[in-house]
Amino acid sequence: ADTWGVAYQVQQDQLRHSLEYLNLRESVLGGYVCKTVTFYSRGVQARGSSTLALVYIATPQNPLYLGPAKAEDIAGQIVRSRGHSGHNLEYLLRLVHFMRSACPGVEDKHLFSIEAASLALAPAPADRQA
Repeated sequence: ADTWGVAYQVQQDQLRHSLEYLNLRESVLGGYVCKTVTFYSRGVQARGSSTLALVYIATPQNPLYLGPAKAEDIAGQIVRSRGHSGHNLEYLLRLVHFMRSACPGVEDKHLFSIEAASLALAPAPADRQA
């Protein structure tokens, strides 16, 4: 499966601190596992180049892991949930914005159906507490 996103290069002097922080936030507290994957860069200058990257993947051991579900069920969970970094709806909308602006040729039907279902369930913007 293809996953679209951004890879960040961490400077050597920040590597240990960054990995400790991510491991605590994502693996210990968050119910995610860390995997090493091959990341293929996109763009004319980077075409065909790759590097190893770390990704964090939710597991069924995560207490908030919904598992396979319909877009409406996922949307309901998103609209009701808030984490340490903010409301899950804001996270979803930022992800959708990123996909549309950075990956305009990618049509992620699953993501966009969750967006539509979430917006249908969400209170009006003036009522939202970000």
